[in-house]
Amino acid sequence: MQEPTIVHPAIIDSESFWSNVQVGTPDECWPWLAARFPRGYGYTIIRRKNIQAHRLAYVLSHNTEISSDIVIRHRCDNPSCCNPNHLLPGTHLDNVRDRQSRGRQAKGDRCHFTKLTPADVLSIRSDTRSQRTIAKQYGVTKTAIAYIKQGRSWKHV
Repeated sequence: MQEPTIVHPAIIDSESFWSNVQVGTPDECWPWLAARFPRGYGYTIIRRKNIQAHRLAYVLSHNTEISSDIVIRHRCDNPSCCNPNHLLPGTHLDNVRDRQSRGRQAKGDRCHFTKLTPADVLSIRSDTRSQRTIAKQYGVTKTAIAYIKQGRSWKHV
């Protein structure tokens, strides 16, 4: 197993970092103005590694080091935000719970890989043919059909 990467404040040029943040009031989001990943998280390169900007903001503002097994969560749900008042450390599980409690968990047709629509699910639930036949029609697995019929998936429809 790979050792966690440590981000320490001593390796960050504080002045350069904060020049890429649009600093506002203590309650506002402070967006990262430089490079961003496709999902909106800001990043910079330190020692040939991409480091998320909000992680660096946390490290600098709390003058502490963090390892890569610690997640820096956003209270504001704004991925580009670097406001230290909006950031808190936690585990991956904490982050998942945040996402679920705020209704940001992708479900059903909000998932980028889904093959079904809510209308398909309603049709599947009332379809009396074999699960294998239904699965072939929709291009999904028999298990997917079983889970829909049992109410184990697509519960929100």
